Amino acid sequence: MEKFLGHWEGNVHSETGPVVTSKEIKTSFDFSRTCKDLAVLLSAKFESDSTHQKMESYSVMAYEMSKKEIHMMMLNDSGEVYDLTGKWTNDYSLNFTCNTVRNGKNIGITLWMIVKIKDQLEYKRYTNIGEDLLISDSGILSRKKSGKSKD
Repeated sequence: MEKFLGHWEGNVHSETGPVVTSKEIKTSFDFSRTCKDLAVLLSAKFESDSTHQKMESYSVMAYEMSKKEIHMMMLNDSGEVYDLTGKWTNDYSLNFTCNTVRNGKNIGITLWMIVKIKDQLEYKRYTNIGEDLLISDSGILSRKKSGKSKD
């Protein structure tokens, strides 16, 4: 998880269907250690360029040794909570998934965070809601240096 620590900024392209609408979202991620360095806290902020609508989410990620998987407990500012399970698919790609039911509709979330190039985070997220709605987000974020960072 070390490679994710720090502040990241960039733009994410979002498409929603079945009638495709798209928008650009200004995105920032702050990854930091928490809970005696046993977990990573992710603070995420999103702002649509066209509507200036803002959204925040907070996640805690930790490794569960008994199952040999990473859990991400994600809370968004609408009060929705998701428990995603994840694993490293190679040395630089972390993949999370969640399948649940909300208001009688199946929801599937697949999330990738990839740091193949130093100081560059590739972000992809696919969300299915019921059988009709698909949301696809993808973008590149860059690590921003701060005066207090060790990076």
